[in-house]
Amino acid sequence: ATKALEEADEWFDVNFKVPQAQPVQVETINSSVSWSPPPADLLKCDVGVRWNSAERICGAAWIIRNHDGKALLHSRRAFTGVNSKLEAELQGFCWVMESLISTHHTNIIVESDCGMAREAILNPTKFPWFGYLLEKIIHALPFLYPCSLEHVEGARNKVAEEIAVSVTRDHRCQSYVASGGPRWLLNRLESEARRACT
Repeated sequence: ATKALEEADEWFDVNFKVPQAQPVQVETINSSVSWSPPPADLLKCDVGVRWNSAERICGAAWIIRNHDGKALLHSRRAFTGVNSKLEAELQGFCWVMESLISTHHTNIIVESDCGMAREAILNPTKFPWFGYLLEKIIHALPFLYPCSLEHVEGARNKVAEEIAVSVTRDHRCQSYVASGGPRWLLNRLESEARRACT
């Protein structure tokens, strides 16, 4: 299993773009820093994960948009018995990979602000206790090729985060996959789509 993870780690480094972590800056996020559209020939899947340590519940969400900012598909689900933020992020990522494969999406940028998952995916041998989840994530990636994983600051990932928060804050635990974007976030989606077109 360790050898397989090492080989997967090398393969990941060669085939996938994951930007270097940005230094932490203590400042107010400028309102112009928001979701950015993918190139015209790609889709973007934003991933949100939120963990409630007291209830050991995790909310995960994804939303796929095109270069015009149009929401094509979104989904949400809950995980229970989750013991750490890293476990929550990896459970969420694993589910996202499986969802994208089952909906036959390729040529896609998967974007999130899950910093702990990013570190574990880049260095899986340092996290052997999550080996099973990491193997599932890494082995799913070729099925999405061409694909890239990108780490962004939270201000660029607000829609997916809000959907994930709806699980932990509002106890909306019903899983679903739906076309378009959630109605309760239409104003934000329309605002980000307008910015994408300017």
